[in-house]
Amino acid sequence: MMLRLSKTDQEGEGRTVGIPYDSHLKTCSVRAFPAWLQTSKIADGPIFRGVDQQRAGLDAEQFAGYSPRAGLATAAAAAGVSQPSFAGSSTRPPSLNAPLRLQ
Repeated sequence: MMLRLSKTDQEGEGRTVGIPYDSHLKTCSVRAFPAWLQTSKIADGPIFRGVDQQRAGLDAEQFAGYSPRAGLATAAAAAGVSQPSFAGSSTRPPSLNAPLRLQ
């Protein structure tokens, strides 16, 4: 996936990052992507956009902002994957990575 701009790339040089397939069909982001595009009716522009929880009819108590980067790191750590193994999937330098959010 090409990231044209990010918090750590304000000049917009861009960066290509790989998104691995998950061995479980139900949790595989790569396989879910076409369905996401179809359901969201996104034909161009950003694929991830802000959501007004109230307008969308979502209960704010059950949904919160949690970045995919943080979610990946937390899920990987909870599954016993070493941090260096998934550190390359983050667009942030390792020194800036937030602590993992384990329950």
